Amino acid sequence: MTKNKTQPYYWENIIAIAVVGIFCIFGLISWIVASNYSLDLKFSEALDNGMKYKFIRFWTMFRVLDGYEGVVTFILPMVFVIAESFLLAMKKARPHGWFAHHHASFTWVYLLMAALWSAGITLESVYFFFSNQGFGRGYWYWFQTGWSYLIPGFVVSLTIQLVYLWTATWYVHWKLARRHDFLTNQYWKRACVALLTIGFIYIPIAVFKSGLRREYLYNIKFADLLTRMETDFPQRFAFYLNQGGIGGWDYGFNPDAYSDSDLKNLFGERYFEYVQNRKAYIQEWIQNWNTENPENPITLVNKYYFNFPGNSSRDLFNNPRPSTDWNYFDSNQTYPWYKPTGWGKWGGDNNLLKEAIPHQSAFPSGHMAAAFGICMTVYIFKGDRQKSVVIGRRIGFVAGLIFCLDMFFSLAISLSHWWSDLGFTMFWLGPALITAYGVTMLGTKVLVNPFFKWVKNWNQPHQK
Repeated sequence: MTKNKTQPYYWENIIAIAVVGIFCIFGLISWIVASNYSLDLKFSEALDNGMKYKFIRFWTMFRVLDGYEGVVTFILPMVFVIAESFLLAMKKARPHGWFAHHHASFTWVYLLMAALWSAGITLESVYFFFSNQGFGRGYWYWFQTGWSYLIPGFVVSLTIQLVYLWTATWYVHWKLARRHDFLTNQYWKRACVALLTIGFIYIPIAVFKSGLRREYLYNIKFADLLTRMETDFPQRFAFYLNQGGIGGWDYGFNPDAYSDSDLKNLFGERYFEYVQNRKAYIQEWIQNWNTENPENPITLVNKYYFNFPGNSSRDLFNNPRPSTDWNYFDSNQTYPWYKPTGWGKWGGDNNLLKEAIPHQSAFPSGHMAAAFGICMTVYIFKGDRQKSVVIGRRIGFVAGLIFCLDMFFSLAISLSHWWSDLGFTMFWLGPALITAYGVTMLGTKVLVNPFFKWVKNWNQPHQK
């Protein structure tokens, strides 16, 4: 142990492991505590108060939107590291083989992949501004934040991603891969660990999202968000009400799936009154709109403009009730992460609601997985001892730590995820990293080393 402590960067590794461990423990505790639905709801509602500040609206919007494409932008250079390592290893194993003669041609492959991805995310971002009247992927940033914040956010996000992608592509192919210690430092092995970690983090996300179909908090209180739009952005609200069917904006609750008696029996008399009052209000709003805008009438196709009935200590639609009156939902009809809503391949206690709810999947958080995937880039250079790389690695580690924490709270404040969604993904980082490391080491021993040994000896004359 004394000998190990004298090795270069020993404490750097210990600190990195400790930080990952703290993240996992914090995630596990958050997940367990927030599995209590009432606490999960209170966390989200308390953090949502931050959205009254313009800068926080801008910043959370930027972080949430950046989380969609950013992970792929950072994955591509990891793939390039593995590809360069494979090509150089093949060239070394067979100096006169096909790969040795055509290695330089793969430059065009990297450039093509980077160009296609750059064009794809640019077009997707531009499409956001010209489709869905500003709703984009279903969030409500347009009328929460405004174009004056939204457009700069997109520009900054795209600029960061594209500058990184092209700089990293140049660095991997024209500088890193030409170092004499490129293969001996085994960057490819750590790149494999990073990529597999991302993959293992996403496995439970794919499984639980498709099965549990948990509703986002912004779905549950979507009518509150629409109320802001009715006054501040009536054109957007009119557009919302005219949407329906496949691809429509059905993000709230639709009580038309129930009869009046069902509404009363399932959710209580007060929720029934709320539904009747809101229907009357919307109908009056539509009549006024159609009178003033005969060229653009509302036909009211979209019926998802109500808050979800909720089992909360605070009424989501500001209608106080006695603490003994919990008849909106019983404990089996709320939205904790472990209660399937009936959509997807799993049924559940909430399948009665499936006709009245949007098709959303909150648990667990894919955005947190993307944030960890972006930060795993630093791991590729874990064993590098070049001074400039060590400095960059330390800066990258600190920046990644801040980035992950920032993503966690941005998602919570913007109602993009419940606290328990985020806690699970943060916890799962540890098991995914350990599993990825084990699979990489085993794969290297069982597959990679025997393969290159076979390549080196293939079609060679037998030694006498």
